Amino acid sequence: MSSRMDSLVQDLGVFLRMKHCPVSREWLSKLVTENPMLTGPECYELMLNTDIAQIGIFSLPNEIYPIRIKGILEGHILLQIVSIKDIGSSFYSQLRHLEGTTNANNEVSAEASSEERRTHIRGQRCLLLELTDGCQTIRAMEFEPVPSLSVGVRRGSKLMLKGSLELRRGVILLRRDSVILLGGSTPDSDTDALRKEELQRALQESSR
Repeated sequence: MSSRMDSLVQDLGVFLRMKHCPVSREWLSKLVTENPMLTGPECYELMLNTDIAQIGIFSLPNEIYPIRIKGILEGHILLQIVSIKDIGSSFYSQLRHLEGTTNANNEVSAEASSEERRTHIRGQRCLLLELTDGCQTIRAMEFEPVPSLSVGVRRGSKLMLKGSLELRRGVILLRRDSVILLGGSTPDSDTDALRKEELQRALQESSR
């Protein structure tokens, strides 16, 4: 690699670190080899749309498991969304709505379990996310409503967790000011199809 390209790799690395998005030198070198005129903003967009496992830097602590009873995660943590479920609403009615088969009179049908009916009546949104840093996977749950998140957020999107984050039994408790949705996706992130699979799997698990 020429000194100019080596300098560009360093500059791009600094640009991403300033955004709290560290990536590996190997990943940057490959990008620069393919596009010697790559700019910082372009590199950032490529990072958002690349599977986080490929960028080579993992942001979760090495020994986050075995599951801790209680702990605190500090700093900025770059993660990718694997799945999102609203555990405060009936999985059955969410699936019907996604399939376009609901209306005001049949949102919760006779096929829904009694547990699903109780959840539907409660009607309080509570998002449960599965997140990965490319190496480890962890769950996170809304402790407070997070306006930037919804079940419709594209799987593969990147988000930044920041500040002091409480961890209980291996689940990160999310507060409204602790999450920045960065966007992006991955090539296989068909949100509707993935969400349907998530809901069908959740229904099967809840019926056991």
